[in-house]
Amino acid sequence: MAKVAASGSCGNGTDNCEGADESDESSDYFPRLGATVFTFNDERAIPALVGAMPWGEDVARALVGFGDKALGPVTEQLKSDSSSLRKSALDMAYGFWKRERILRRGLA
Repeated sequence: MAKVAASGSCGNGTDNCEGADESDESSDYFPRLGATVFTFNDERAIPALVGAMPWGEDVARALVGFGDKALGPVTEQLKSDSSSLRKSALDMAYGFWKRERILRRGLA
C-alpha cells in the first residue's frame, strides 16, 4: 500500500506521517487530520474533505460545518466508482437533510 506522504515531507524524518499508512484502519490519523483541516475554515478544503468522508465522523462533522457549500461536492460522490464514497455521500446527504429539517423546526 502507498505511504501517506512523500519522504521527509512530514518533518519527522520518516517516509510517512506518524507511521500511518492508508491500510491502517486502527489509526485515527485521518479523522484528526480532517478535523484539523476544518479548523482552517477554508472552503478550498471541501474537495479534500469530501474525498476523506469514509475516514470518520470528524470529517463528516467538518463538512456539515461548511453547510450548503459542501452539499454539491458531497452529492456529486453519489456517482463515484468507490462504494465507500457513495455510501458516505448518501449518509452525508441524509445528514444535511436532517440538519435542515431540524433548523426549520427551530425557526417555525
